[in-house]
Amino acid sequence: MKLLFTGGLHVHYGQVYVESGWEIPSDPLSAAFAGQVNGLCGAASPGYLFMRTGLHTGNVGFTVERHDVAPPVDDAWDEVVEASFKPTADEVALVQWAGEAAWPLDIEPVDFRARSCAWGMDLARQADTIQSGEPEVDRYLLQFWPAPPAPDQVLKQTSATAAYWHRSIRELPPLPSVEEKARMAKQVQREEQARRWQFEVDLMWGGVRPSERLLTVGGNKYGLGKVDRALLDALAEAPRPRSARSPAGLRAAPVATPVCPLSTGLGPPSTPSSTTNPCPHLSTTSAGCGTSCLARTFSVMPSWRRRRIHLPGRIHLPGCGRRQPPCRPCSRPSNPIRCTPSSMLSSVPPPPSATTGRGCSVSSETGSATLGGT
Repeated sequence: MKLLFTGGLHVHYGQVYVESGWEIPSDPLSAAFAGQVNGLCGAASPGYLFMRTGLHTGNVGFTVERHDVAPPVDDAWDEVVEASFKPTADEVALVQWAGEAAWPLDIEPVDFRARSCAWGMDLARQADTIQSGEPEVDRYLLQFWPAPPAPDQVLKQTSATAAYWHRSIRELPPLPSVEEKARMAKQVQREEQARRWQFEVDLMWGGVRPSERLLTVGGNKYGLGKVDRALLDALAEAPRPRSARSPAGLRAAPVATPVCPLSTGLGPPSTPSSTTNPCPHLSTTSAGCGTSCLARTFSVMPSWRRRRIHLPGRIHLPGCGRRQPPCRPCSRPSNPIRCTPSSMLSSVPPPPSATTGRGCSVSSETGSATLGGT
């Protein structure tokens, strides 16, 4: 046997606790005694013991023991009850009412059997309250030993006070099942959502619930609702334009026709030459970079991006009618126009021999352009 605590313990409202961990039941009385037959030592809540005393307020004698096996029941005690207890944390403590004081108990977090013994409960109930320095009226013993879980039981009952608590505890409703707890949690969640929605209705909508159509309206609907709620409801229910009701009412955006920058220069042409027969200089892919090249329309390109296209020189291409700059890969990887002169000119059917003048020529075999000077 190991003595864990002995001495005077101050009680209030006739309550003493053994706690482990930080989770304390919100309703300790119902949580600790629900479903039990004894009303002196409540152990229905995991990791928590709720013990009653006959004295309402004052000091009582209290002893806590730890045994390896179940000790014999001492007939000197008036009341003897048992219940199963398992700490939920490594730290276990004997605690006064409202946590005024606590004493650690050397108990490991395994299954225990707890036996609570009491003496003088009727005398303590008649005294109700004793002052500091007055002799103790009732005393208590709490014993622990390892044992598998088992229902609580009353081993001995002699006082009217203990009989009253046993009878009152048996009238409590049983603990809810796991399914019932889940249903109650969902009900609490639904009630909380309804409460928040009603708060929003009262605060933002003047206590009148908005329609589903009003909730989809944009703009400062809250501000207008505070000024004139009737006007806001009328605007929300008013017929909407066709373009806002269906995609069919929306006009299709004009699609720009791809144009060839080699045929039109750096700027977009005023009038495209043909929409059915695009310029042969257009190339959807570039052999050099492997990405989409001149198929993007040059007319919708922003001016700041046009200025980033670096053109090295000018070359005369067959069929273009004038000297135009060739294209080369831009130094910026993010530029949408990336190609090489060879890939651009590969789609142009070259003449048997073309000389652009001043050292600029087009090869008839590869269609590539060369620049040079004489």
